[in-house]
Amino acid sequence: MKAHGFCRADARARSVLRSCGTGAVALLLSLAAPHSALLAQTTMGDSGAPAVVYTNPVLPQADPSILKWNGEYYLYATGNPIRAYHSTDLVHWTEIGPVLWGPEEPYAANLTDVWAPEVIYRNGTFYMYYTASKASPDWRVGEMARRIGVATSESPAGPFVDSGEPLTPGWGIDGHVFRDPDSGKDYLFYSYLYDPRLPGAGLVVDSMPDPMRVGGRPSHVTRGSEWWEDKDADPQNGSLRYTNEGPTVLKKDGTYYLIYSGGSWDLPTYALAYAVSDRVMEGGLDGPGWTKVMPPILRSTPLVEAPGHNSVVKAPNNVDDITAYHARVVPFTGPGDRQTFVDRLYWNHERLYMQPPSTGGLPTPDLPLFRDLFDREGGLGSGWEVANGSWRIESAEASGSGTALIATEPLQHYLLEANVRLPARGGEAGVVAFRNGDDVVEVLLDAERRALRLAGRVGGEAVEGTSVPVEEGFRFDVYHQLLVTKNAHRLQVELDGVRVASLELEALDAAGRVGLLARGGRAYFDGIALTSWFRDAFDQPDDTWEISGGSWMVDEGALHQGAGGADRYVALKGEPAENYEFSASVRWRDEESSRSTAGIVAAATASGDLVLAGFDHEIWPFGRFHVRHVVNGQVVHSLSVETPRGFLFNVFHTISVTKQGEAFTFTLDGREIVAVRFPVGEARAGLYTEGVRAAFDDASLKRIVVPRNRVLNGSFEAERWPEEGNAAANPWRLTGGAMVNFCCAHSGVYRLLLRQPESVAEQTVRGLEPGSYTLWAWVTTRDAEGEVVVSPAGGAPVQQSVAGEGWHRVLVEFEVPPGSGEVTLRFSGRFEGNAPLVAVDDVYLFERGS
Repeated sequence: MKAHGFCRADARARSVLRSCGTGAVALLLSLAAPHSALLAQTTMGDSGAPAVVYTNPVLPQADPSILKWNGEYYLYATGNPIRAYHSTDLVHWTEIGPVLWGPEEPYAANLTDVWAPEVIYRNGTFYMYYTASKASPDWRVGEMARRIGVATSESPAGPFVDSGEPLTPGWGIDGHVFRDPDSGKDYLFYSYLYDPRLPGAGLVVDSMPDPMRVGGRPSHVTRGSEWWEDKDADPQNGSLRYTNEGPTVLKKDGTYYLIYSGGSWDLPTYALAYAVSDRVMEGGLDGPGWTKVMPPILRSTPLVEAPGHNSVVKAPNNVDDITAYHARVVPFTGPGDRQTFVDRLYWNHERLYMQPPSTGGLPTPDLPLFRDLFDREGGLGSGWEVANGSWRIESAEASGSGTALIATEPLQHYLLEANVRLPARGGEAGVVAFRNGDDVVEVLLDAERRALRLAGRVGGEAVEGTSVPVEEGFRFDVYHQLLVTKNAHRLQVELDGVRVASLELEALDAAGRVGLLARGGRAYFDGIALTSWFRDAFDQPDDTWEISGGSWMVDEGALHQGAGGADRYVALKGEPAENYEFSASVRWRDEESSRSTAGIVAAATASGDLVLAGFDHEIWPFGRFHVRHVVNGQVVHSLSVETPRGFLFNVFHTISVTKQGEAFTFTLDGREIVAVRFPVGEARAGLYTEGVRAAFDDASLKRIVVPRNRVLNGSFEAERWPEEGNAAANPWRLTGGAMVNFCCAHSGVYRLLLRQPESVAEQTVRGLEPGSYTLWAWVTTRDAEGEVVVSPAGGAPVQQSVAGEGWHRVLVEFEVPPGSGEVTLRFSGRFEGNAPLVAVDDVYLFERGS
């Protein structure tokens, strides 16, 4: 590892730590600590367990791009040389070192201004696309010489060797390669100079016959059009230079989404926005282009400036979309002081949204239910059941022949990732995609038939096997990713990110086991992940929901409940769980009584108790969002808050719930709206209507593995003002003039404000397991001293004081004794002076490592 000169760079970045001494590892961790400190660990049992909470920024780098390969992450950032970093959780990074050096020739096309690297993996080779230019004393020569180059490597840790020729024939920067998951075709999106007089740049897309070539006929995507996309954010001054750059493309339910950066990178108006299309290319440079969706999804805040140039990658659970981008943390030394942020990208039906950039506490990207990166030597270990054959782990990968099953409970809905390579001599290997008794379905890479095959026996009969020939040149001796999704009786298979096969059998509508399989010799495996998850887009008839009353049917891409009347109709799906995240999009089909509601079943217990969350329709614009706890058919707890002014009921709105034990946090269209506790344990989730017909779409549920914040509404964003008369909707007890304050928050919009001796904010957290915990809060004071008191039931209170302007992070460590499971948090202050205050924001409570 050349970064610090004390250890060797191995072929795989994971081995970098293994080849360093203990002191080197400690130094690496200490160097990373200022950007993101490891605070607590999950109890997954695999290596590299991530923290429960982290802070942005995670690295001091610009133009970050992340590659996920074999279940691990590699980040590449702007610089000459380009440097790489490695992570297993997306927030804690160790430096690999330089991976691409500039040429020695003084007049080379890629000598200077090296930026925006992006790496993809194709059939055993890693391809790096980057921007560079010629060196010249005349800035105009260097500017017009910008091109996108390509370099290759056999390892994500490099070194990368440049091809020697630019990929783009003319001016081009910020290359992004998008593989269509349906067609398997690759496309290069990049920023292109439409006019040689440098009025600004737009975005184009070109086909890629192979990773080293473009088709040479780019098509129009977007050009600068919004005021904030101007180079100085002042379209009235006559010096227009609109810019769109930094493209990243996703595809969801047949629609293409392009996230781009607009404006000048050195101004606070720089931001992230997106455009949509139903096709990748059309009409060349004079084509219609893509449709922009406004406003931007990520903009500057008082504490974080100019977020932009993002990339998107799947979380370790292969479900959540995680974006990496750069921004400046206020105060900063100059416009070039850009650092890497990592945040989650959300979906509100057909729209993208993100929370504002924050340096506060954030939950680490979620883990799968089971993960194995094989960072050890010897046998498979306790997480596996070897059914037959011989299996071992060495050199950071597993190898075996026979069958090895993952030792988790059977699941009805799941997403399985496995990365597989076969020996050069052939054979077949892949995954057991489903096993229930004698019923089994296998997904295999077959080197002799040169195909991907689905095979097995279900119900005593052979599965009508699907055999998909692989493309010419497909190498079986290098790693390929298999993703198997099981949603009730439907099975779908992706190979290297492309949907290649599916299977639908009624007998599959049961809980099953999964695992690894090799025949005809030993095969090799890495990056195994199993997530408990389902998602329904209702683009085909669906009978996988458990219906209780009503008239439910799929039509026009949505699930409709069409029965009227005042009865409550419920549809449930998924296995019971204690901790999960469930969301669905809801649209009213008519506007009946104001008492009517429609929304999600946040929890349904085996005894029939329900937690319901939905919105009603009162006189415009005063609709309300309701949360109710129903026990034995009776509402025992009910609260409601106003929906946003002008809320429309005939369009889709996304309701989401995060359930962690008895704690429920609800969001409406991405905004936290209610946080509350109900004594509800293991439950299922679903949809409901009451007195109204409604349509539902995009329903999904995943189990939560990484613990979330045990404090409800820790950022005070969902707190209700006292005059609203909704004290029941507030998990905080505010007395003595304590209040939420629309000003100067550490993150988001609101903070807690205490201004007099009687001001107190308290919250009681229940359902905690005995053990060691940490309370984390950000506090700022003026002419006062803030006091934080943590009082575990049955244990001694722990107190911490803080004083000083500017946000200070307070950490309070304490123990929860056996038999209590309850702790009370209390914020107050000691005041002096004419205008004293204590402000609190981003309160986080989590269990420390196992």
